[in-house]
Amino acid sequence: MNCLSLIGEIRNVLSHKILDYSNDTTKKTLKRSCATRWIERYHAVHDFLELFEFIVESFSEISEWNDNDTSGKAQRLQNSILDGEFIISLLILSKGFGFGLPLSKHLQKVDIDLKLATRLADETLEEMKCFRNNAENSFKKIYTAAHDLAAQFQVEITMPKVIGRQVHRMNIQAKSTEEYYRISIFNPYMDSYITELEQRRK
Repeated sequence: MNCLSLIGEIRNVLSHKILDYSNDTTKKTLKRSCATRWIERYHAVHDFLELFEFIVESFSEISEWNDNDTSGKAQRLQNSILDGEFIISLLILSKGFGFGLPLSKHLQKVDIDLKLATRLADETLEEMKCFRNNAENSFKKIYTAAHDLAAQFQVEITMPKVIGRQVHRMNIQAKSTEEYYRISIFNPYMDSYITELEQRRK
């Protein structure tokens, strides 16, 4: 089964899972992440988080199919999204896109109020800087949410082993798993986001 066929099967199984087991969620399917529209990016990540349980269940079901190729791919995808680093990154993305949502909505209007757009950009930038400057407390909430989400699937968030000489990834010295992911993912992401916004603000 090719990639497009697998995606189609996942969507079908996911739709049935949502219809069979959920009366609470307002989301019924996943959205594609758009490379240029920030609002669509936010909704794609937000919907993925809201439907996370059903996505895992869908992969689990497909991984038991007799088609070895399809079941193997589903199992690998399930393992990937249940990885602690993926879960943390997903929650960081959701928070980051949330900061820029009001500004993005305004910039996509037909008649843009330039003064309001400038004020929103400044406010967004200041809010993000404050969030980044308070990194320990800011990330603690994200890490706790990631830990709770992972625990639902009996997944433990762990820190990669640190070796004396590392070539292919950052060899971060951290006292805890939380500190490791704050330094390796949260801080660089927020710094990059703030820098990009500052450059576009000029």
